[in-house]
Amino acid sequence: MKNNSVEKMGLTHRQRQVFNFLIMFDKVHEVFPTLREVANGELDGKQCLRKVSSVGGIHRILRELETR
Repeated sequence: MKNNSVEKMGLTHRQRQVFNFLIMFDKVHEVFPTLREVANGELDGKQCLRKVSSVGGIHRILRELETR
């Protein structure tokens, strides 16, 4: 999915980061990440997202993305 498609959804910067991480993770592993994997923010040994200690914020972002 191209970035301009994501921009049309009206996502916040953090939502866009998580959305892009989900797409990249799926392309690499052919499966979507767990909440813990998103919270860790690592993809193939590289830190792609800011690491968070709680999955609660990630869960909230994913719920918000579902509604879009």
